[in-house]
Amino acid sequence: MTPEEHNRLARVLVDPQSTVVERNEAAHKLRPLVAKLARSVVRKRSLNRHDDLIDDLTQTLFLKLAQPTVYRGQPFAPWCKAVLNNLLNESHRRNRRLRLHTDQGESPPEPGAIEPRFRNLDDRMERLPQDDLERIETWECSNRDRVIALAVFLIDRYVPDDIWSGWIGSIGLSRPFPPEDFKELQLTDRYRILAAIFGTTVVNLRQIASRMRPRIMGLRFIREYTGVDRAEGDRR
Repeated sequence: MTPEEHNRLARVLVDPQSTVVERNEAAHKLRPLVAKLARSVVRKRSLNRHDDLIDDLTQTLFLKLAQPTVYRGQPFAPWCKAVLNNLLNESHRRNRRLRLHTDQGESPPEPGAIEPRFRNLDDRMERLPQDDLERIETWECSNRDRVIALAVFLIDRYVPDDIWSGWIGSIGLSRPFPPEDFKELQLTDRYRILAAIFGTTVVNLRQIASRMRPRIMGLRFIREYTGVDRAEGDRR
């Protein structure tokens, strides 16, 4: 694929007139290049492989491309590499802050722990509205991050069984997931359980939750049932 084609696809992603299908197709075609650049950026900082970090950087880059004013038509590959470097720097700073809190015996700041609002929704709804399910399906993220976010924020129990089984099955999990009584646990305990299941760190899960939170807040049923301000919900 030529640099000109990369630029064209990036413009499709930021064009508000593009359809969801067009954006998804453009993202699919650009993903190998973005992942390659993310891998290059990460490996320049370390001799070790960090597949989770590479995946996180790739997904965050596409989230930025959902904002129309971020990319203005400049050569895509150099722009992408510069943004990925900035994202990696932000990730390192965030990790240092989390380690500092931990070293001082403090609880690390949570990425917008909205979950207390969700604990009492059971009496008011049985499943997500169809438009929310369709919105979740079109999230530009990995199935792994989708599942983690829905579990962390206790939304999984409102997803129809067949759809949820498909999502968790695609990442090698099976029911019961999340474990029984998961929603009764404190958020920090849920992170620890998920870290063990996914073979990652609590810090990494917090980063995923923080990145996915605007999308969770953008769901219609969250805005309606928790009273979240519409302006916040639309920032996805």
